[in-house]
Amino acid sequence: VALALAEQASSYSFAPTPGLYALFTIFVWPTPVVGLLVGFAVAGILTAPSGRIDEEARQATQPSAPEIDRAVGGLLAVWVFLPLLFLFLVSTLTEASVFIRRYLIVAVPGVALLYAWALRGIPSAPARLVAVSVVALSAFVLHERPRDDFRAAALEVRSFIATEGAAPVLLASGVIEGENESWLRDPARAGYLNAPVDYYPMGERVIALPRKLRGQPLALEILEPIMPAQPRFAVVEWTGNGADVLGWLMPRAARLGYRVERRNFGIVRVALFRKGP
Repeated sequence: VALALAEQASSYSFAPTPGLYALFTIFVWPTPVVGLLVGFAVAGILTAPSGRIDEEARQATQPSAPEIDRAVGGLLAVWVFLPLLFLFLVSTLTEASVFIRRYLIVAVPGVALLYAWALRGIPSAPARLVAVSVVALSAFVLHERPRDDFRAAALEVRSFIATEGAAPVLLASGVIEGENESWLRDPARAGYLNAPVDYYPMGERVIALPRKLRGQPLALEILEPIMPAQPRFAVVEWTGNGADVLGWLMPRAARLGYRVERRNFGIVRVALFRKGP
């Protein structure tokens, strides 16, 4: 693993170097945290309505979280903190910035068990029920799924190039391998970068763009045969995946006499370039 990271370090440099704040908050999930806060608040109200409680109520509201024995606690600690600290140290001590949520998915079950144990420790059965209900409801309210409507984007592009089937479509899918020049020059690997068009065709001539054009030596080499020779072309930018090409491309196209129309399909942006008044 270490050798692979060293060889591919430049491919993992897109994320910022994490700080201590990221280390301590990356597993602070809003949904269970809200449930815990509400649960303990409700438990506080139920256990001391008038400043004192009788013995029966005291027994019903005693913390009921099971004790974690040493073996289980050690397993949970390794499960959660080993990948967390490993990726944090790699990201801070090397140029490979791999402290990203998706790379920590191996620790998610352990974190979920810790949250469940904390919920079990709320000192009131009714309050625990409220807490779990809040967790379930907030999972729907707080969850946000990125919207990337490639189907609509592909329809827009096909409609634009319908009269000129050979008009090029430049696709910046945002895949991190798109920063690697060898991938862009290899037709087979470039096909992986253009994977969305396998499901949503966008024309006969789809060209893979780097993830970002600014500072990319290959950018001009790709674009020189297209601008200003082509009367029209389309650019598709998957911003939700990290692509950032239009900010660099549009001013240059404008200087060459292109007009541009932009369409947003969630986090997929389409820019239609055509020459003429």
